[in-house]
Amino acid sequence: MTTMMNNDDETFEDMASDGWISQQRRLWRAGGCPSGDVIDAMRASHNVSKKGPSGVSAVDYNQVAGSLVGWHNGDDHIIPDAACDDYEALGLDPVTEDQMGKDWFAFDVWRFQKDHGLYPNGYLDQTTWDKLLSTYAPVADEDDYIVISGSRQRVDADMSEIDYRTFHTHRKYDLSRFKHYKKRKANADVRLIVMHWGGFDIDHLARVFSTPNRKVSSHGAFGPDVFAQYYDLKTATTWHAGYVNRFSIGFDIAQQPGVSHLARYKAKDYDVEIIDHPKPRRPGTPKKILSIEPRTLATAAAVVRWVAREVGIPLQVPRHKDGSLSYDVFDRQTLQNGEFKGIVGHFHISGRKWDPLPWWTQFAEALGTVPDGQAAENSST
Repeated sequence: MTTMMNNDDETFEDMASDGWISQQRRLWRAGGCPSGDVIDAMRASHNVSKKGPSGVSAVDYNQVAGSLVGWHNGDDHIIPDAACDDYEALGLDPVTEDQMGKDWFAFDVWRFQKDHGLYPNGYLDQTTWDKLLSTYAPVADEDDYIVISGSRQRVDADMSEIDYRTFHTHRKYDLSRFKHYKKRKANADVRLIVMHWGGFDIDHLARVFSTPNRKVSSHGAFGPDVFAQYYDLKTATTWHAGYVNRFSIGFDIAQQPGVSHLARYKAKDYDVEIIDHPKPRRPGTPKKILSIEPRTLATAAAVVRWVAREVGIPLQVPRHKDGSLSYDVFDRQTLQNGEFKGIVGHFHISGRKWDPLPWWTQFAEALGTVPDGQAAENSST
């Protein structure tokens, strides 16, 4: 097979139009080696191994971006099979392949971008991933999904028992029209999930957040076997926890802890009871509370685990150096500097707050978090 080029200045597009690329791909898939001319042209023309506009090559970018963007789960990439049928090298793993395989993966990303009107640079970034999913794995209104960066992300199959109600398909949960949020910067480092309690249920909380004089909001709320999403998890900064808003996602457990609400919840078949406030208890807080509804607890844990994975937030909660759970308030500098990334309660942010402290131990256990030796130790207040 001839592997010489007639024109040293021939571009990769020229080679593609002349059938060179198909020829070399067939050779490579059969176990051969693409010509040096093909690889050189690919690298020189399309930022595959040279530095691209962001100062990073497409190969280097694709090796580290997958878990952040959502197309790599740490063990393998999760690109739809239909996309790999049209763009064969997308079936390769750009993290574990050899250099040649990584080059081909980046090139097929470039081909997809070019075919679909995107800026062709070989980076499988958020925009490209969203376009790839909408093309090859569209998510319908009736599917189970959560909205991240404007894209509907289908949840795991084992989470199908939860009723997902997002602002895409349920107008009463589209709270952006009340303007109680800010647009998040595209390159924001979202590194915390902050847990709260709020409202009697998801509908009541939505009404609270829509009240003109209540300038508060969160991204979503949990009830028994239900998750309501009010805002996009990445593109909206909601107003739920002060100084951490710009780098966090806020979620509410839509249940009140006060014992005066027992009859209300019993009438709705909630499995709750009056219990002693678990230790530790902050001064001024009640000695008796309502237990958390088990279905709400399970729903919150499942969704938070999934969101942490999809957004790239470590699945860890604050702990002391000995591995025990910490209930202390973080030093502000620690969170602002990103020294701790993970899942916290509102009570970890402010000593004036106690949500959802009484339920925190159960929630941490339901998450399946384990002691992390590198987790920052909280400072006592």
